[in-house]
Amino acid sequence: MDFFCIQNPTSLTNLDWTCVDSEAVTINVTDVNAPTLGVFKENYWGDTDVYIRGGMNGWGVEDMFSYQGEGVYTTDIELSAGSIEFKVASEDWATVNLGNPNDAVSNLVVEGVAKTLGSSNNNLTIEVIDGGLYEFKVSGPDGNAPTLTVTMK
Repeated sequence: MDFFCIQNPTSLTNLDWTCVDSEAVTINVTDVNAPTLGVFKENYWGDTDVYIRGGMNGWGVEDMFSYQGEGVYTTDIELSAGSIEFKVASEDWATVNLGNPNDAVSNLVVEGVAKTLGSSNNNLTIEVIDGGLYEFKVSGPDGNAPTLTVTMK
């Protein structure tokens, strides 16, 4: 198979490539004694509809993510002030069920700070200070452990 990639260095310890076959290749040398290579589909949810499901929408399927390209999915949601529990999940809760990783110290999502998600039954929590429209952005390249960033629009 012909393979054409463009290098996008994200740091001195991580090298990422975007490939024409809609894949991302990552070399992680954070641990120089055990570097890792990953190849991921950029559109990692494929044809599966995925939603923000939580206290802000009755854990329903109203707030669906849209694929933006390059491993990024977004949705905008109107939030009221207060503490809100939620997850990133498909309608069946089985195909995609992302929440707080089992080994994470805290389930708190802080506005503007990327939070790594994991396949787990653990909910996430956000403390909304000012109600308004918020963007929820899930970024790869690894669809099994993407990051979630929430920002007020």
